[in-house]
Amino acid sequence: MGKTALIIVDVQGDFLPPDGSLMVPAGLLVAPTILDLLKDQKYNWDYVVVSQDYHPTGHISFASSHPGHKVFSDIELKDGRGILYEQKLWPDHCVQGTKGCEIAPELVAKLSKRGDTVKLVRKGWHKDVEAYSAFDGYMTDFNNPADPPTEIDYQPQRKIVQWLREQGVTKVVVTGLAAELCVSHTALSAVASRFQTAVLQPATRALEDRDAEEQWDKLCAVGARVIGRSNRPRTLRWEDELKQWLAAEDAGAWPDWKKKNGSA
Repeated sequence: MGKTALIIVDVQGDFLPPDGSLMVPAGLLVAPTILDLLKDQKYNWDYVVVSQDYHPTGHISFASSHPGHKVFSDIELKDGRGILYEQKLWPDHCVQGTKGCEIAPELVAKLSKRGDTVKLVRKGWHKDVEAYSAFDGYMTDFNNPADPPTEIDYQPQRKIVQWLREQGVTKVVVTGLAAELCVSHTALSAVASRFQTAVLQPATRALEDRDAEEQWDKLCAVGARVIGRSNRPRTLRWEDELKQWLAAEDAGAWPDWKKKNGSA
């Protein structure tokens, strides 16, 4: 059986109440659940990947970088790779060197003891490139992180996927903040990279629950599993549902999952 990685997405000061500049209302509930997941007597994760929004001052996603445009408005932009896209403008958040950029200290204390089985992925590090998925950053050591690259990486996912494959990882479980944005984008990247993928809803929270539900539907449609989904009838505790999914030899992956289920 292949190995499993726990992915912890963006549990950082600026996403947490009460002072985060882009705080997720119930974000403080995430870290205790993730800490419970990290208890070795309960779960034996082969690897842990921790993502960190790591923006320079003046990042392309900040409303402050686009005078005359308001926070949370949408604007068409061309990024540093020459790609045209629609950007939702955010308040300045997770700026390199600020307290709001720091990963929750209780998680750092726990993860720093796991040695080389923990990797850090810093994303959104280039001034002119937005990045939601944890697969769109650069991977580095958790305890001794390297500075960002000097040039844009046009294929960041390739390196992270390659590293996971080289470790024998076939399954990933995604947790963290915010559910409808960086968590769901990370899970979609994992599915597209042919990992068997689950999102653990009790270990994530959303800016807007309705938007998160739409993302969960999309993930389920491509073969991912949303464990502990709050608005669905359940006969199992989420802990038992997670253990069953981890123990299954074939937990679904795109595109094989679609073929097996007769989907187009």
